Amino acid sequence: MTAQQICVFGNTACAWDIAARLRRAGLSVALAASGEARTPRETGRLDPGTPPIETLFGVQLASCRGGPGHFDLIFSGKNTTKKLTAAALVVAGAAVASALVVRRHIDRLDLVAVMKTRE
Repeated sequence: MTAQQICVFGNTACAWDIAARLRRAGLSVALAASGEARTPRETGRLDPGTPPIETLFGVQLASCRGGPGHFDLIFSGKNTTKKLTAAALVVAGAAVASALVVRRHIDRLDLVAVMKTRE
């Protein structure tokens, strides 16, 4: 594994979409999830032309050391331990939740009233 690898956490359509976009951009990507394996075809998010994505299913993050640009990750699961070195980490669930919160705030703004006010 190279230090240029990016680790995406999650096994949702959003996680697969992020992983696929990063992979198509030429980055090395690993997708890790604690749940059972779901193929990218099930989520409908991986195009046939996308290069392979390393997957780790049924694992939990046991250790994370390092800082921006270099993370040493140790995953543990049923009778297995896997070590990765990653340049960046992406938590897909947090990204989606954050986007929904921002969208909710924008939807609540009264933009017409804002535009009518004078400086």
